[in-house]
Amino acid sequence: MRNLLILLVVFASAYGLDQLHITDLKDPSVLPTHPDAFHQMTLKAQANYKTSELVFGGSPAAAGQLPMQVFLNYQKNDGNYYMCGGTLISTTHILTAAHCAINVTEAKIMVGAVRRNDRSDNAQWRDVHRVIRHGQYNIASWGKQNDIAVMEFNPAVVLNRDTQLTKIIEDDDELIENNNVALVSGFGTYAFQGNNSLTSSYLRFASVTVYPFDRCNRIWNGRLRQSQICAGGKKRGAGPGDSGGPIQVIHKTTLYQVGLTSFGPSDPNRAQNTSSIRRLVELQAVDVSMEVEVTLRQLLEMKITSVLFLFAGYCACAYGLPHPNTTQFVFGGAHAREGQFPTQAYIKFKKTTDNLNWQCGGSLISTRHILTAAHCTYHMKAPHKIMVGATNIKDNTGKAQWRDITKIHTHSGYNEDVMDEIPNDIAVVEFSPAVTLNDDVQLARFVENDEELLKLETALISGYGVYKYEGPKKDGVSSNDLLFAEVDLHPFSYCNQAWWGLLKDYQICAGSKGHGTGNGDSGGPLQVTYNNVRYQIGLTSFGVAWDKDIASTQQDKYPPVYTRISSFCDFIANVTDRVATCERLPEAVSTPKPTTAEPPMKAHNFGNYILSTTELSFQDAKDFCESIGAKMLTPHKKGTEKIIQRIFNQLKPDDAHIFWLGLYKPEGIRSQYAWLDGSALNYRNWAKGLPIPTPSEECAAHWEPNWVGMDCNWKYSFVCQRK
Repeated sequence: MRNLLILLVVFASAYGLDQLHITDLKDPSVLPTHPDAFHQMTLKAQANYKTSELVFGGSPAAAGQLPMQVFLNYQKNDGNYYMCGGTLISTTHILTAAHCAINVTEAKIMVGAVRRNDRSDNAQWRDVHRVIRHGQYNIASWGKQNDIAVMEFNPAVVLNRDTQLTKIIEDDDELIENNNVALVSGFGTYAFQGNNSLTSSYLRFASVTVYPFDRCNRIWNGRLRQSQICAGGKKRGAGPGDSGGPIQVIHKTTLYQVGLTSFGPSDPNRAQNTSSIRRLVELQAVDVSMEVEVTLRQLLEMKITSVLFLFAGYCACAYGLPHPNTTQFVFGGAHAREGQFPTQAYIKFKKTTDNLNWQCGGSLISTRHILTAAHCTYHMKAPHKIMVGATNIKDNTGKAQWRDITKIHTHSGYNEDVMDEIPNDIAVVEFSPAVTLNDDVQLARFVENDEELLKLETALISGYGVYKYEGPKKDGVSSNDLLFAEVDLHPFSYCNQAWWGLLKDYQICAGSKGHGTGNGDSGGPLQVTYNNVRYQIGLTSFGVAWDKDIASTQQDKYPPVYTRISSFCDFIANVTDRVATCERLPEAVSTPKPTTAEPPMKAHNFGNYILSTTELSFQDAKDFCESIGAKMLTPHKKGTEKIIQRIFNQLKPDDAHIFWLGLYKPEGIRSQYAWLDGSALNYRNWAKGLPIPTPSEECAAHWEPNWVGMDCNWKYSFVCQRK
């Protein structure tokens, strides 16, 4: 248990069958008509709960001290095991949190012991065969409303001194109002050692203070419901692993459960209130057996700390889904052009924990090293390869340089068991032989003093990960093509609030609505442009795993988290023998724009048009056209562009056919494109999916046969049009 306040939610009315989600893990057995969940048993407070003893993680519980406590160990459909708490409400039912009942494939409960791996006769272990989750629970909604569930197990447990039923009353207002001290208990986190959390093998309990609703609501920025209350204490409270466990108050030497732990940031923690839960459980216990055919509604579900690597089961080929449409752009972004992201790496590997094919992103930091995420390299095994130089993982043009990974350097502070924050999620992989640098393969640049870079408004993300979901099962479709998008950079305070106070100063976040990273993008770069130089400031770590249309995902409210590279300069330098190092960010130099430009050396007159085969920046081209009493090309019909294109084909038959248009963003990246001469933009010839608000691409050029956004400082041919 950790330093958190605990929030409780009250249920004020009974719930019908349409509000239940029922999952049978085994063949259902008929429930008793009159379950013994509500026998009025007196639970004597067997301990002297002194608040002075209950500091940061509280005290270990004695045998029989909290006989209603349940330890829940379960496996989800991702193959991983998790733990939660709960309380015994009948000899065949436990009460827990709904978020502990999502995608459960196998579960066991234990009562009667204060050690979670106890195998003595005191510990009663049972298999769960039915999960009944509240129908209005939605893990993606703020605050985890209705975070409550019941699990049914068999055979029935035997009640004794160490195993008793929790006591819940329908009207708990008086208990809550008249008690300013409550008890929390569980087997979860009880202390922290460095960046790691320590999970208890023994049941622990602590006292917390119950706070008035108004104070709770202020802490939560006015977002609480009247059905919620909160409680907490300095350096004590419930923590990771305690979810579903009880919060209880003492009334006349009897313990009453008034809530169950739900979730919480550093201040406060959340729990669900069990007021009126008696009616809920009665309905479930009596009526569920008659409705075992109830179909589960598919809820929007997000896995809060979803690491964003990808296994092949998500790719289109594994599910027989169609290949991604190359005209469809990911996350509001686009397909990368050759050489546009020359630092991008693709990593393909297997893991020791399964026999699946996995993929991650990365960035080239030397001719023999790739920077990526630690959760990609943890349990990595051969065959594992990296690829740079191409924008398609099945490239057959000869541009792709594939190499075998020879060594893995995972940060020593990374801990895969700390899933609420993914600490020190950074790694370097070595490969051999060295790659060859060229226009399509370049080294990433990163700095040790990134404060100015983090003040920028937008950044670029890129990767080969999931870009959409298809089919009734919402299967993720990954891309063979390198995709990129622009996202908003958020201040740390915003990020930390969005992630409930769990983030560290070595993490940053970025995301926009419908724009962001997904499964398969882990380890890939987060980059910004500063003084016309692209710097990598982060690498993709974790985020919300959405199973719906990406266009509607709220990655602005739940922005993905990136490992901040400047915090790991020493690590990078040490594992690469200083082949790769962080540089110092140079101070911004203000260069005045030229008022005139030197005339092009090669200009060709064609009627009303002067075509320059000498390449200039957008500003210099504009200045030259104005210096001869002309303007930059402003085509209002496709025929004009075709004529100009044919002339350029004759003048530069062996060159790329790109020339500036008199089209730009007058007020920066967020503004709309407009013609320099102020004429109406009544003709458009953008390439599919364009334009998009990409940093430093605020001018437009004709790239046969369409328009594309370009960095205004790049140099291209241009056309002057006589006025």
